This record gives sequence, structure tokens and C-alpha cells, in this order.
Amino acid sequence: MTKNTSFAGGMYVLFILIILSVIYPHKMLVYNYTNSVPLGLYLILPIPVQKGDLIAFEPPYKAKELIRQRKYLRTDAYLIKHIAGVPGDQLCTCDDTLLVDGINYGTIARKDREGRELTPYHYCGKINDGFIVAIKGMKNSFDSRYYGPVPEENIIGKAVPFLLFDTKRQTN
Repeated sequence: MTKNTSFAGGMYVLFILIILSVIYPHKMLVYNYTNSVPLGLYLILPIPVQKGDLIAFEPPYKAKELIRQRKYLRTDAYLIKHIAGVPGDQLCTCDDTLLVDGINYGTIARKDREGRELTPYHYCGKINDGFIVAIKGMKNSFDSRYYGPVPEENIIGKAVPFLLFDTKRQTN
């Protein structure tokens, strides 16, 4: 009976989260189907975030256009990335490398996985107030390497893994 009670309780919680996600102006439960983070469901908590946190955010305009044109994601999808840089941090995207406060976050590719040209974001200086740098990890991903810093107002909240399906699928 304990298994059935646990399962029923879990389904009840999931049902409530789905209902709240429909009612709340921003999604509270997001399904990630990309390689950015492990495949699965993430709770999106509208709480203050800090450097290093995993966040969900609306793509900046430049990114949204490319996402739509190339069909990287659904047009209403949020991006889920880590905060690598905050206002005042030093950001440099010179020499096809992303550096934040001297930490090398990897190469900036010139082509996407389908061989289509990518335009890297070029900048070297401090991250301005009201913006963050969002990345996947140390290897290539469609992140701030290509669309630059993200306005803090685009952040929906902190993304917390709720139900992961395949953690081995993620690639750094």
C-alpha cells in the first residue's frame, strides 16, 4: 500500500503543478528536451537568482529570431542555462573563446550542428547592470556566446530539477 500511496501522492503533486503552471502567467513546470541540461521536468521558482544558478529565461530578441528561423526550439520555449556572469564581471568573447572574469568557458563555434553559419557575440568589457551571461557549460551551446548578455527582466526564475529522465544524455 505504501507504493500506491507514494505514487498517488506524486501524481497529485504533479497534477497541482501542471494546473498552477497553466494559471500562473509564466510556466512553473518546464520540460527540457535539449542537451543544455538533463532531459526532464524542471520547477521554475520565481525567487532571486545568483551567479552559478540554473535559470529559465525568455530568449533575448536576437536569439528568439534565430530560434524561430532555424527551429532550434518551439517559439514559446524558455532557455535553461547557468548564470556565468553578473553585472560588474569582466566578459570577453575575443579569439573565439568565452571568458568571464578570466574563466574560460570554451570555444565559440562558427557553425551550428547542421553546418549553418553562427555569428558570435563580440564584446570585451564589464557586464552592464541589468544583464547576466547565461551559458550551458564548458562546451558549445546556443547561449550568450551568440546572443550576448540576457536582460535580467527576461529571467523567469531558478530552474530546479523535478523529474529527470536521462542524465547521461547531457553533454558539457
